[in-house]
Amino acid sequence: VYVAEDEHYFNIGQYMNAIAQLEKLKMEVLCQLHAHQQLPPARQNEFIIRLYKQNIAQFEAQIIELDKELSQIQPLETGAGESKMYIKSVVGIGEKMANLFIVQTGGLDKFQTAKQLAKFIGITPT
Repeated sequence: VYVAEDEHYFNIGQYMNAIAQLEKLKMEVLCQLHAHQQLPPARQNEFIIRLYKQNIAQFEAQIIELDKELSQIQPLETGAGESKMYIKSVVGIGEKMANLFIVQTGGLDKFQTAKQLAKFIGITPT
């Protein structure tokens, strides 16, 4: 049965999508900067290089600002903090991935068993 996404998780998802988009844009500008710096020194334009570096710094500042805002959002479910702690205990999973996991599942409180969660995320046969 489909259950509409909770407004709280939708808002968290918006922050995470904005961060992902800014990181993508930053990477594009980094690649452009790198490509420009590979030109012979006589063909490099210092003004363009400075603009690329300013854009990268601006994207980084915006990502930091969004990360701070995201960290201020309190979990809606009562056990979300504990759930996030358990998720982050897995090697290689940090704050962002834990948030993404909780947002994508709509909160872990809707699963009564680990088997239900495993089926939902598609790591067990139906």
